[in-house]
Amino acid sequence: MECGETERVSTPSPNLLLIGAQKAATTAIWYQLCAHPDIYMYEGKELHFFGVPDRYALGHEYYLEHFRAWRGERWIGDGTPVMHQPEAATQIGALLPDAHLLACLRDPIERAYSTFQMQAVKGSEPPGRSFEEAVARDPSYLANGEYFRQLSSFERHFPRSRMHVLIHRDLKLSPQAAWGAIYAFLEVDPIDPIDRPQSNVGGAPRSVSISRALNTAFRVRNALRRTPAAALLRHPTVDDLSRRVRNQLTAFNRKPGRYPPLDPQVRQRLLPSIREDIERLEEWLDRDLSGWKKE
Repeated sequence: MECGETERVSTPSPNLLLIGAQKAATTAIWYQLCAHPDIYMYEGKELHFFGVPDRYALGHEYYLEHFRAWRGERWIGDGTPVMHQPEAATQIGALLPDAHLLACLRDPIERAYSTFQMQAVKGSEPPGRSFEEAVARDPSYLANGEYFRQLSSFERHFPRSRMHVLIHRDLKLSPQAAWGAIYAFLEVDPIDPIDRPQSNVGGAPRSVSISRALNTAFRVRNALRRTPAAALLRHPTVDDLSRRVRNQLTAFNRKPGRYPPLDPQVRQRLLPSIREDIERLEEWLDRDLSGWKKE
C-alpha cells in the first residue's frame, strides 16, 4: 500500500524500542528497520522522551503524535538510545508494558571514546581536552557503558523473551547472522541490506565557534520548551524540524576524516572501572566478552 492511499488510522502505542547503546550502530539499525515493510520507525529516529523529565511530563498523547505517519505496519518503533537514562526502564514499563526491546552493545571504552569525539565535533568538549581528562570531569562517559546495570533495570519490567541484545562487533563481522536473529526476534521476513548514507562519522569541526553556537542555540531552545508559553516549540512538527536543522548544520560544519585511535595506555587505566560490569554482563548474556577486557 502506498502512503496516501487510505486515510490515516489512529496510532496505537509503539511496540518496538531500539534502546541503545549510544554510539553502537543504532543509526545503521534504524535505517535497516525503516526499510522493512512490516516496520514503521519514527522518521526522526530519536525522540528523547523517556528519561527526559520535561518531555516525559508532556504525556502519552504528546508522545504518540510523533508516530502520526504510521500506516498500519505490525511494528511501530522509536529509535532513541535510552538505556543509559536512569528512569527510562520504569517509564517505558509503565507506558509501554507490551513493547519489545532491541539493544546493540559496543565495547564500553570504545563507545565512550566515540562519544567523546562526537562531543568534540559538536563543540561540547573544548579544544585540547583529552579523553582521559573528559572522563575524569564527566563519569557518565564510562557509566553509560555499564550495560549489565542498565539491562538489569529493564529486566525488572520486561521478560527476557522481549529483549534482544546483540553485539556491535557481530553486526560488523557477521551482519547476515546478526540481522537474521533480529528478524527472527520480530517474527518478520528478512529483507536485503540497504544502502544508506554515512552518519555519525568521525572528523573535526570546521569551526569550533559554530559548533558552540549550535549547542548554545539548542540549549536555549530546550529551556524555552519548558516554559508555559512554548506550546509551538513543543509541537511535534516543530520539534522534529528543529532537530533535523541542528543535525544538518552540525554535519555541514564537520570536516571529513577519522579521529585518532585510542591510546592503549589510556584504555589500560580506564578498564578497571568498567571490568566488573563487563564480567556480570558476560554471565547475564552467557557470552564471552574477553575482547572488551583486553588492556
